[in-house]
Amino acid sequence: MPFNFSNGDETLPRKKLREVEQLTLSLDNRRSTASPGATSRAHDSADEGREDERDSANEGGAEARDSGEHSRGAGADGEDQALMSRTPWFRTSPPYPKDLLKMLHEEILDFARFISPTEAEHNTRLHVIGSLAKVITELWPTSQVKVFGSFDTRLYLPTSDIDVVVLLEGLGVSPPPLHRLAVALQEARIASQIKVLDKARVPIIKLKDSLVGIDIDISFNTRNGIKAAEIIKEKIKEFPALRPLAFVIKQFLLQRNLNEVFTGGLSSYSVLCLIISLLQLHPKLQRGEIKAGFNLGVLLIEFFELYGRLVNYSVVGISIREQGSYYDKNKKYHYPYQPHLLSIEDPQDPGMFVLILIIF
Repeated sequence: MPFNFSNGDETLPRKKLREVEQLTLSLDNRRSTASPGATSRAHDSADEGREDERDSANEGGAEARDSGEHSRGAGADGEDQALMSRTPWFRTSPPYPKDLLKMLHEEILDFARFISPTEAEHNTRLHVIGSLAKVITELWPTSQVKVFGSFDTRLYLPTSDIDVVVLLEGLGVSPPPLHRLAVALQEARIASQIKVLDKARVPIIKLKDSLVGIDIDISFNTRNGIKAAEIIKEKIKEFPALRPLAFVIKQFLLQRNLNEVFTGGLSSYSVLCLIISLLQLHPKLQRGEIKAGFNLGVLLIEFFELYGRLVNYSVVGISIREQGSYYDKNKKYHYPYQPHLLSIEDPQDPGMFVLILIIF
């Protein structure tokens, strides 16, 4: 099979994700056993370094924030070296800078390169989509099968699902033929665990591909996802820093089971909107004092600081339309029973909002 890139009993995307998860467990175990004093000193040092960094940008734009205080010390101990050797994206040559923020910046780039889909992974998904489209077009020859979401933007993690929409002329307001398609997919034996969710706000079919076990969601005649993907692709061109930051933050949320809206997490689209808003409205980026492409470490820290500590979700909403802005929820949109929900204005429709319970 030309697109089967299995490695023993485990496909490469799942192997890639497992390596990341195992490393995170090792780091979490070390953090849980660290002494309170050592942790406090580390936090104090980081705070001092960040203050120094904020004052260091010059007129030409800082290539990286320069604190002069961050250092890895006299050298990594045995445990640090062992963790580095098990970190699949962590390079050994050339060595990382000793400045921690510069080191974080470069490691974000290395992680993004590691976690990004390879050509083999992408071709496998194309093969899966092709098999699915064949079944659909045999049922409805005039239909169009479109893929949107993270696959279309190429911002998907190794185990991300594939979002598919079937554009079927003449369907009108009639219920989408979910069950008919589910039966056809079952008979074609290209999918398993097929579930029809016909009572959902957006009726879909959920299934698992039989080739490599990729989850797929299929809807009918929903064009907003296609338009959203086009918006994100334009923003990636405008803000190249969006891509590496998105991979790190999406992985962070995935490992904490905060990547699904129905479990209290954030959708991929919402995560991207938050990153875009940060890049649009960051004061030093706006003034040209720093360049996002050389300050990913700082921007990652400030992403969590901004949305985890500073934003007052009871009164502030977020919009990425045009140059980006914040708005007063009490004037533009107000939900009195749950005012603390994160509110993101839909860039496709200013009258629509994404409401999410955000937890960091």
